[in-house]
Amino acid sequence: MKITIVPITLLHIENDGFHLMTKGLINGMEASFLIDTGASRTVFDQTGIRNYIGDQTFIENEKLS
Repeated sequence: MKITIVPITLLHIENDGFHLMTKGLINGMEASFLIDTGASRTVFDQTGIRNYIGDQTFIENEKLS
């Protein structure tokens, strides 16, 4: 059995809870990830993600989950 340890940082939100942050790799480059345990989808900022994947075509989706 292989065990993977993921270091997580707690970021407090104005006395109303916290976010979880961790670091990882996208195409071999270090990136920071916000973990939203209540989210039903994974999202990326289009401007930021282009630094990792280049000039790709994106499909916009305004659908609420």
